[in-house]
Amino acid sequence: MPDALTFNPPIRILTFDIEDWYHLLEYSSTQRPDQWSKFTPRIEEQIEKIVQFLLENNQKASFFMLGWIADKFPQVVRTIDQAGFEIGMHSYAHQPVYLQSREEFLNDTRKCIDLIENITTKKVRMYRAPGFSIMGSTTWALHVIADLGIEIDCSIFPTGRSHGGFRIFPTNKPCLLNLGMRTLKEFPMNTYSIMGEKVVFSGGGYFRFFPYLNIRKMSSQADYLISYLHPHDLDVDQPRLKLGPMRYFRAYYGLKNSSEKLQRWIHDFTFTDISTAEKQIDWTKVRKIDIM
Repeated sequence: MPDALTFNPPIRILTFDIEDWYHLLEYSSTQRPDQWSKFTPRIEEQIEKIVQFLLENNQKASFFMLGWIADKFPQVVRTIDQAGFEIGMHSYAHQPVYLQSREEFLNDTRKCIDLIENITTKKVRMYRAPGFSIMGSTTWALHVIADLGIEIDCSIFPTGRSHGGFRIFPTNKPCLLNLGMRTLKEFPMNTYSIMGEKVVFSGGGYFRFFPYLNIRKMSSQADYLISYLHPHDLDVDQPRLKLGPMRYFRAYYGLKNSSEKLQRWIHDFTFTDISTAEKQIDWTKVRKIDIM
């Protein structure tokens, strides 16, 4: 199926990756779980705010839960689940896939699934890799998550980024991943072309960086869009880590206006969650991609 596949009406999905303010990748002081207990958590307060915001706006969303958060703060999972939102997994220890062996990845993923399912008593169907670290060299991880019962993956970032990213992935639209004996439904990040370069605008630091007028323009031209926001993307009062100039910019730029920007975004466009979007897609017509 060619990439000319379009969706009418457009499919726009709101998702949140549930991490705390100190869960930054590739920063030596925050990269391991044994370091995290020294930081003052803000996740319970931030989740209460996000859930309340969504309920007040009658807005659906999907959440990708860090297993370490579920382990240390199970009430965060209960708050999201009891409000009626669907919960996927975002690994246990927030380590990029490319830094793990297959066995380490298997154990980490299984631990996260078990924690969430024990709290919610619901099957975990969705996965997103930390840092979008499913790339050409780590597609073996897709086989692992499928073997563990995951049905939907949202880990493909089909352009370059500072870590992770899958620049040669052939589509930025929902597709089916053929894993031999199994298949996965893939919701990759959407991209927008600027001067021939594929850019992402609908999540994380990208969302904070672009002025809302640009986000609105790019959103209006997208027939498929999937966001990824973290609680710390909306938390203007979070503590600041001592980072280098570029990393500091990426971590904190745009916090002042991000909550207002999100409010305008969901007012101007119709968003839904992954399960609803899944039902809107004719999966017999999407592109099918073989994954070795």
